[in-house]
Amino acid sequence: MAYFHELIKHPLILQNLEELSYFEATDIQREGIPLIREGRDIFGVAQTGTGKTGSFCLPLIEKLLNSEASSIPRVLILVPTRELCMQIHDNIQAFAKGSALKSCAIYGGVKHIFQTEEINQGVNFIVATPGRLLDLLKKEMIKLEGIEVLVLDEADRMLDIGLIGDLNQILKFIPNRQQTLLYSATVPESIRELSKNFQKNPSFIEVAKNTSVNSDISQYVFHCEPNQKLPLLKNIIMEEAFGSVLIFTNTKERADEVALYLTRNSIDTKAIHSDKKQAEREKIIRQFADGKINVLVATDLVARGIDIETIGMVISFDLPLDPESYVHRVGRTGRAGRSGLAFSFCAKSDLKLLQKIESFTNSKIIQRN
Repeated sequence: MAYFHELIKHPLILQNLEELSYFEATDIQREGIPLIREGRDIFGVAQTGTGKTGSFCLPLIEKLLNSEASSIPRVLILVPTRELCMQIHDNIQAFAKGSALKSCAIYGGVKHIFQTEEINQGVNFIVATPGRLLDLLKKEMIKLEGIEVLVLDEADRMLDIGLIGDLNQILKFIPNRQQTLLYSATVPESIRELSKNFQKNPSFIEVAKNTSVNSDISQYVFHCEPNQKLPLLKNIIMEEAFGSVLIFTNTKERADEVALYLTRNSIDTKAIHSDKKQAEREKIIRQFADGKINVLVATDLVARGIDIETIGMVISFDLPLDPESYVHRVGRTGRAGRSGLAFSFCAKSDLKLLQKIESFTNSKIIQRN
């Protein structure tokens, strides 16, 4: 066990952490913060929710606070989604509150003029999705010559959605990089190769995978055929829902299909995925958090930016292709001491996926009729 006052020395950061009620460091923070302060490259293997944002943001904020003041970008953080981009940007602002350090979020779906104006006024951290950043670099609207530290967060997800080409091109615009931090939930061979291209003798940190489900969450599975899923979903929401309901699908098209069906059956539902404009996604998440929309359908990648304590039910309309995603899904409910419900739909063709989930979580999911 370690506490932040043992890892971070700057009084302003410690004050902000105390105001946020952050006292005890997670495993990846305990292991990663000292190495990052030493200037080491890091290869971190950690899931969402393990505190990795703090593990790299806190020592980098402290580094900049302890160095000569500057108004040029010195830290670049690349992430796969707009939601994660904004989440990390907000964390930096919270951790560095009261200082002169500034952060800017760069992502697509909105006009770039506001983002470039903000950078031109002086920022220290850039948090960006690769596609929009590369577009601005090619148009010479942003310069990265002063970047000292590059962070790749959720690198495996970036490779999943085909961003490796953008990453390699962005590297050419960072000639003076001194430190590279790479974080990934998994370690496939593609990630190992990526590490060789980006890093020098990185320190390897692996946080134990979160295979358990909160005991306050009741888990159930419905065995049904694909054509039975939509009517079953409607009945569950109408009969058993309490609080907000978050539904997961494996594709954007399926998310739209589910939202349309529920809306036509008098259940006000919205879908969010990467095809929707950023402003629309932000509006929908805000409405969901405020209780103006009770049912939200999302894909796994986009849902990583959703952190709402009042979600009472999570439904896997499609079983996830990997069991770790199941743990992340159900972890969206049963938060802050609340109880939660997690329902999954399993067709005959999905039985192997269900078995993998039960094996991974070392639990038997109760069958419902």
